[in-house]
Amino acid sequence: MKRAGIFLFFDPQGLVDDYIVECLTSLREYLDEILVVSNSPLDDTARERLLTGATEGLRARKTPASMWADTATASPASAGTASARSTS
Repeated sequence: MKRAGIFLFFDPQGLVDDYIVECLTSLREYLDEILVVSNSPLDDTARERLLTGATEGLRARKTPASMWADTATASPASAGTASARSTS
């Protein structure tokens, strides 16, 4: 049986801590595919750290009411849009 997982990531400074990398790497034992969705500003180093254990990444575009980053102004009808970015 193939299994896939979605890992949502947000850090206001775009920092990917060691425990995030460890979590993603350990999930690879149980999941065939891991999609990382980030709503953070990521530099190349942070992006590479996130994709260490993932099979694909997706960067959500920052909008005023994007996803869960700004819950004070977010509404269900105005969820953020996303653009795919393949890691292969």
